[in-house]
Amino acid sequence: DRIFSSKDCQANSEDLVKTLAPGASETANFPWARNRTLEGCSPIAAKPGGGGAYYIFTAKLGSKASPKAVFQLN
Repeated sequence: DRIFSSKDCQANSEDLVKTLAPGASETANFPWARNRTLEGCSPIAAKPGGGGAYYIFTAKLGSKASPKAVFQLN
């Protein structure tokens, strides 16, 4: 069940170009208001489960994707 994508409701997004040396890493924080989203930013009343629900996070950049990270909402 897809819960959230930062691409769904983007407005006025801009590319952020960074050059990383081989083996280097980059981190970023992304606050999430625990809301659900749909493609096209259509409203959805359902809220993601809490109280021990597990989720999988994947970051994507072009054709590259991060390893899946499992997390739990308390």
